[in-house]
Amino acid sequence: MIFHRQDGRVLLELETDSEGVLSTKWPKDTKHLSFIKISENEGEMLREIITWADISEHDLFEKVSFTSSECGCQQIDFDLTSLASSNPGYYISGLTNQREIVTGTTISSLCNSSDSTLLFIDNGSEQDVRAGLFTTDDGSIVIPNDSDFKLAGDRINLPNSLYEQSLTIFHINQNGQVMSQSSKPMYIFSHDTLKYYLNSESNTVASSEFNWATHSNTTQIIEMSGDIEPYQPIDLTTALEAAVTQFSEEATATVSPSFEFASVDPRIDQIQFYVSWRDPSNGKVQWRFNGKTSGSFPDFWLGSQVQQGVAGATPVSNYLQLNATNFSGEYEAYVRYLHQANRNIYTDFNTDFLSNSTYFRVDGILDR
Repeated sequence: MIFHRQDGRVLLELETDSEGVLSTKWPKDTKHLSFIKISENEGEMLREIITWADISEHDLFEKVSFTSSECGCQQIDFDLTSLASSNPGYYISGLTNQREIVTGTTISSLCNSSDSTLLFIDNGSEQDVRAGLFTTDDGSIVIPNDSDFKLAGDRINLPNSLYEQSLTIFHINQNGQVMSQSSKPMYIFSHDTLKYYLNSESNTVASSEFNWATHSNTTQIIEMSGDIEPYQPIDLTTALEAAVTQFSEEATATVSPSFEFASVDPRIDQIQFYVSWRDPSNGKVQWRFNGKTSGSFPDFWLGSQVQQGVAGATPVSNYLQLNATNFSGEYEAYVRYLHQANRNIYTDFNTDFLSNSTYFRVDGILDR
């Protein structure tokens, strides 16, 4: 965490005491606060700077990310020889992005920055599906055994006619949510620290007036019996399409486009605007601005080096996203909830907060 000026000059870095409690006092008249986050995904190192343009405005924040191919985090090795001997023909999930058959070889889990990892095994026919939690903070080779997978999975009862495009959270890792397609049966595991909810995607709709699409999802609690209730997707309205079209025209004609979406559809509670480019100094860069449903976007700023990259970059892609989560609570509480869910390894999700809510997203791309 860094306190800084608008031009990016650092005023003060965060300090904590021996118990991890924030001990730094905010510098006088500080209005700019950034969090620097480093993570890894499929061999690429992602550096993100999350910036509050004005810390007195809690509903507005920006996010800049830099992606490179360097990876300097710890590698954890898993020796599957014992598991392959006791469980021939079984599959394992959680080591990579793929479900793999268990063999007597050592598999590396790249850049594991957490102190524990969830793994899953199944016997192919999915009559035996179990989860196990493994400690990875000491850097030694992990040797999973059959007895380590103590959490039995309960199959989720999905009506195929309604959930052909369904996704569900399979587990939470240090990089966020790992999804499992519904082409395979989905399971939940009875564990006090794990909460699951279903995320069901509707059909995508394209507009001839604007390069965009709509996606509708419903978030629900999955009972431990595996039972859920059907959902009703949200359809695109003419008024909403007109508002997005107006925004797209203004976004290409003005520096700080204004927007107004709350009046055309009260379900929309968040707007996100992305600007992406690539330049020699910074590599692949993305700037994201989050805010409420009415207002205008600020001019981009984050130090002279990045600003020069924006000015000289070609092409620059602009991407608009509207969110309607239908959550119960204030906007600030919703933002805090999303941040907590994203940064914690095993978050005890407050699923009541988003129970039976509808997530509606409008995506649009404008290329310069």
